[in-house]
Amino acid sequence: MASGEPGSPDTFSPDNAANAWRHIQDSLYLLRIEDARFALRDSGLDIVDLEKAIAGRDDTVLERLCEQWNARRDRRPAFATTEIAVDDLLDEAGDDWPHALRDHLGLGPYNPAPGSEPIPVLLMRYTVAEVQQDKSAGFAIPTLIDGRLNPFFFPTPIPAAGSEASAYEVGRALNLAPAASQSEYKMGLEIVHSRVDYRPEHIWRFGRITRPLAGDQGTLRGLHLAWLRLETDRPDFGA
Repeated sequence: MASGEPGSPDTFSPDNAANAWRHIQDSLYLLRIEDARFALRDSGLDIVDLEKAIAGRDDTVLERLCEQWNARRDRRPAFATTEIAVDDLLDEAGDDWPHALRDHLGLGPYNPAPGSEPIPVLLMRYTVAEVQQDKSAGFAIPTLIDGRLNPFFFPTPIPAAGSEASAYEVGRALNLAPAASQSEYKMGLEIVHSRVDYRPEHIWRFGRITRPLAGDQGTLRGLHLAWLRLETDRPDFGA
């Protein structure tokens, strides 16, 4: 679906309807990683306060945080994945989920230098229906208009005409976990959606990213491109 509401990002305009995410179920849970340092900015809280509030589900503190955080957030498209796409990954990772999700979803900017302070992150969890409460709601497959060019982003091509791949049309994130062959490499699932106002119950987990990226980006981009061409029946993509 695409939105033509005033103030809605171009991502969700009718002109970008070809990239709209069509497989939408209201009950589907979406997951997104947020930098806790940004969430805490000007809140009067620190990381210790936040971690304690999340552990104790102190909704008074979390409600105040969300109100101040929402007031600073803009309407740019938000990158997210679906819970069902990563539930096995989260189970296997256990307490190491921040690194597993960082790598799987291609979140390269969360890359602390060796010996630097850990990056505190929040794992947000909310439903498609909650995003759709906004009158300018939209969901799309990420393209070049959704962010600056960087080594960690790969736009997903529209599948070839008549291809069965169109039935599984989703955005595919560049996986940054170390891999040396096609059989070792697995693309992540990603979408972009319009703004959702955060509430205390959306703050699902707190974690810290302590390790820098370990995969070779050139190799991983090559593996990703090969899989993209195969899965979308577009052997010419990126040529």
